[in-house]
Formats: sequence, structure tokens, C-alpha cells
Amino acid sequence: MGKKAAPLNNDNNAAYKEIFTIIADHDEGVISEVLYCIDNPRIFSKKNDDLFDERGINGQTASEFKIKWIGCVEIMLRHGCAVEFDHNVSFDDFYEGFGKLKLVEQRGILPKDDDIYLDYELTNWVSCIDRIWAKSGLCVGCIDIDSDSYVLFVCTVEQLTKLSKLAEDVGRKITRAAEV
Repeated sequence: MGKKAAPLNNDNNAAYKEIFTIIADHDEGVISEVLYCIDNPRIFSKKNDDLFDERGINGQTASEFKIKWIGCVEIMLRHGCAVEFDHNVSFDDFYEGFGKLKLVEQRGILPKDDDIYLDYELTNWVSCIDRIWAKSGLCVGCIDIDSDSYVLFVCTVEQLTKLSKLAEDVGRKITRAAEV
């Protein structure tokens, strides 16, 4: 599912900043951490070696491309801008974790659990959420991190289109979670 690494340059850094600014809903504190990560990937990986170790990534030998992507994703997870689930997550764990997303909590937009089909899997649950949110223009996005887990976030459909294009431009993938 992963893409080939795009050459590292300032244009890519600008794309990373834009991607994670949107996902962080323009939270300046989160954005400052993102900027530090993309401007200083080796220092970031050294200071956060445990995060990379947990993913089986050697932060000192991994490509800057990988450090920036995974580092920024970890920042989103740490601040509640995204949530990560294993591919076989239970509905109860999904519902509880998804409800803790910062935008979901701030806007009070978590659908009732009765409105989401309980007998399927994560992609079906997010598809139900997308249908419930359709009139508001919101959807559930997914950041590809080259694993069997799902990194989910909330954005508008318009933002997701932009995020998908920006991610593609830097050799990565962001898509609608229901389409994973």
C-alpha cells in the first residue's frame, strides 16, 4: 500500500506542514511540533526513539522520509488529532477510541453506537459514520503508515481531497477510511 519515497526537498516539507496542519485543525501547538519534526528529523527521532522502536523502526538508520511521516503521525496521535486501531479492533474499543478524537469531542459529533452497525468491521463502522455525517460535509480519513493498523482522523470531504493529493505528491497515501 505504501508509495515510493519522493525526493526530500523544501516543497515536500511544505506539503508535510500543510497535511498535518489540516489534520491538526490548525492547532498552533501541534503545528510547532510538526515543524520541528520535519525540519529536524534526525534530532526528533533521537529524542523520540521509543516511539520508533515501538513500531520496529530504527530512528537512526531509517530514511528521513519515513521519520518525518511516522513522526508527524505520532504527533497527531499524541494530541488526539488522530487515533490508531489494529485491524481487528473490537467495536467497543473502536467506539471509545474514536469518541476521544479532539474534533469529535469538541464538536460533540460522535454518533450513537446504535446508529453504527455492530456486527461488521472497522471499515463498515466508518462507512456508517460517513453516511451519518454526509450532510455536514465531514468524513473519516485514514493515514497509511505501511502497516495493518488504521490511523483515523476527522476532516471535511473537501479537505480529504486536498490531503490525498498532497500525500500523493510526497509519495504517501491518505484516503477515506471506508475505502481502505
